[in-house]
Amino acid sequence: MTFTLKPLKLPLLRLFRSAPCQSLYNIASALRASQPAEERAPHYDPKHFYPMQIPTILAERWRWLPPRYMAIKVNANKHSKKSAEKELRITERITQANSREGRYCVRTLLDSFDLPGPHGNHVCMVIDPLHEPLWMIKRSFQGSLLPNVLRAIARMVIMGLEYLHTQSNVIHTSCFSKKHSLFEF
Repeated sequence: MTFTLKPLKLPLLRLFRSAPCQSLYNIASALRASQPAEERAPHYDPKHFYPMQIPTILAERWRWLPPRYMAIKVNANKHSKKSAEKELRITERITQANSREGRYCVRTLLDSFDLPGPHGNHVCMVIDPLHEPLWMIKRSFQGSLLPNVLRAIARMVIMGLEYLHTQSNVIHTSCFSKKHSLFEF
């Protein structure tokens, strides 16, 4: 099946390719130093997570909170190393595919490395961030997305999936998660 999408209008595209907007985030109250918020989660076990400190330098080249926006995914060692390495191979394949329209709608890899932690190694991926997660975009519009914003998001999702399928030969299989939903069903 082949289809062609009209290019996005530049102002709408800029909405999703700019630096994070501070107004989208709530200002959190100060955390107790004795126990960070993530440590209060019911299934939290510190031996599975890397003890990140700011300004940590990772793999002797990546500084936490760099001047350029990027994301560093530090996989928990609780998950199998095999699963993290499979995700890394798929992300490498996506990154090495032809550079064409649609590539900016998918996550691409800048670098990867293993990070030794106190309870085992963590597979890390340095990636260019795309934009806020769908739940955050939806929340910024008080749960009701404007039709032109919804159209732009849908077009980028379709372009990203088309790029994954035709250029990378990758099938994305977790599109139906509640947290990725644009609508309440």
